[in-house]
Amino acid sequence: MLRDFYGQITLQIKMGKPNTKVLRMVRILFRTTFSPFLLITTIKYHINTFEETNQKAVKLLKECLYINDLIGGSEDKKKR
Repeated sequence: MLRDFYGQITLQIKMGKPNTKVLRMVRILFRTTFSPFLLITTIKYHINTFEETNQKAVKLLKECLYINDLIGGSEDKKKR
């Protein structure tokens, strides 16, 4: 149902109907072109809430996080 609603709103906006209402969505629709951007923005927002208490972890996550994949590793457990 939500997918049908999204498609209908998109179609009305593209057709330029004057009585079109643009509503704010409260759920992220995946498999759309903007969902990766919304996902990484949401993850980074929540990561930033821990910046004062866990600076090292936040720095690591910011540097090694790409969309929803954590890129990282170490040869030695002590380096972590």
